[in-house]
Order: sequence, then structure tokens, then C-alpha cells
Amino acid sequence: MTDFRTWWHYREGKEMTIAVSIVLVFVLSVFALYDSEEEDPNICSNLCIIDKNGIPRYEKWFREHPEDRP
Repeated sequence: MTDFRTWWHYREGKEMTIAVSIVLVFVLSVFALYDSEEEDPNICSNLCIIDKNGIPRYEKWFREHPEDRP
């Protein structure tokens, strides 16, 4: 094991690989947490019908809320 005071020497590339992996995992976890905002489950992303307010909705929404039909 490398002495902590000389960790930047990166013998055989093992320490460099570990350091890059740790930084990459940290950055990806921060990005995943930042990007995981909750979305409205009633707003559609595929095969949508646009309601009278211009919001894409699923067909089930219009069965429950007929007043929003275009």
C-alpha cells in the first residue's frame, strides 16, 4: 500500500485508476440526484393527447377529467 504522503506518485496506475473512479462515481451520483426531480405522472411523454391548456396528457386523464378535452 502506498504511503498517504506520496499518493500522488501513482505507482503502476492503480492509485490513478482508484482516484479517477472515486471522482467519477461522486460526480455521477451528484448528477443523478440533481436530475431526479419528480415529474407529474399525469403529463405524458409518448402517444399523447394535448388538452385544452396545451398540456400533453394520457387518454386515461381524459376519461377522469372530460372537461379538459380539446
